[in-house]
Amino acid sequence: LLQEMRCAGLSPDKFTYEGAMEALCLNGEIDQASRLFETLIASPHRPDASIYTPLLNAWMYYAAKADSVEKRREAVQGVQNFLVQTKELSKKWPECAPTERSYTTILKIIAESRLSNAGVLARQVLAQMRQDNVTAKIIHYNAALLCYTKSTHVDKAVGAEALMEDMKKAGVACNTISYNTLINAAARSYGNQKLRERNMHIGLRAFDRLQRSPDCQPNSMSYACYFKFLQRVLPATSPDYLPRLKYGFRKCCEQGCLDNTILQRILNSFTEKEMQHLFEENYDNRRSLRTLPREWSINGRE
Repeated sequence: LLQEMRCAGLSPDKFTYEGAMEALCLNGEIDQASRLFETLIASPHRPDASIYTPLLNAWMYYAAKADSVEKRREAVQGVQNFLVQTKELSKKWPECAPTERSYTTILKIIAESRLSNAGVLARQVLAQMRQDNVTAKIIHYNAALLCYTKSTHVDKAVGAEALMEDMKKAGVACNTISYNTLINAAARSYGNQKLRERNMHIGLRAFDRLQRSPDCQPNSMSYACYFKFLQRVLPATSPDYLPRLKYGFRKCCEQGCLDNTILQRILNSFTEKEMQHLFEENYDNRRSLRTLPREWSINGRE
């Protein structure tokens, strides 16, 4: 179509290039889209940050679907090259500088890469934002926390908690997603006994802070992460295990956050004795949300 336009004496404008790049990216042809981007830069048209959207979305999709570490690294390298390129372009065209939205997508790409150093890369992006005078907001910090959670690094929960503290020092208030992501990082951590104990304290501390926070409201995802965390990290032989399990279930029901995902995890993962402690007089009705008190699931996910 672009060739037909040129043959007809019509000159593609910025929006034509953007549409063509999006079509190529949706078809997985990132290299061709990148070459088209170079053509746009060399054209008389002034590009701006919106033209990056198709390429960034394509790299994010590529990273999410990549079936090897090498391909995921390729996606991250593509984003790093993109940042260098846009920095040079912005010297000529200030409107080409990455925006808050661009940085959000970049952090999501790093998270989807699931690389061991994803958390470190996320911190580098946050530092780049400060250098470029782009204010990091809650959406950026949450995306950076997700980079830690999805990474394969052994102490990802430690790094995520440290980032959350930096976030608070920067004057950015944590929200429910922040705490959910940190709890999930603790649930997905591993390592030696000392590190496992540290991860345990991080997850418990995050859940308790979420419950006490006047600005955050736990949701179904909070409790799904918490029960997964208890099952994976807190030993069933620990004297805190059953009280913690009962406390979490009670708060979940009080806040109406029970849903089918949480219920099925409890039914499939916990012992009959544990479920008796949880459901008490509703033990015989535990198989379905329909047979449990309605107020337990009034705010749960569908």
